[in-house]
Amino acid sequence: MKIIKNILLVLGLLAIIAVGVMAFFNWQDIRNLYFVGTANQSSTRLENPNTEILITLGAGMLAGVILGMGIAFPRRRKPSQKDLDEMVQKGIKAHDEAQTARTIASATGSAGWNTEAAEQPQEQR
Repeated sequence: MKIIKNILLVLGLLAIIAVGVMAFFNWQDIRNLYFVGTANQSSTRLENPNTEILITLGAGMLAGVILGMGIAFPRRRKPSQKDLDEMVQKGIKAHDEAQTARTIASATGSAGWNTEAAEQPQEQR
């Protein structure tokens, strides 16, 4: 999932940059049409920029969706059932080893107590 997320993030950012460039060129075309229309010069042949504007709008929407998907995907994949079982078994094994160590420590008296004081009679303390 991490690879797909990074690919979608890069594609979304590149698409948004491309949409910005396309919007800039469309703005220039519309500005030229405005100047030609106000100057009433019919010597230059300019096409209607509506199709380019609609293409830019669609590309911008698609870029936003791709970028949103890239942001929304999880960074890490969900662990499989096999991985979860292995983690549980490791945890159980570690817990059993710790329990065994505590049992041995309490049986030998090295659980942090002063064993010498416990062995002395009450009067000597």
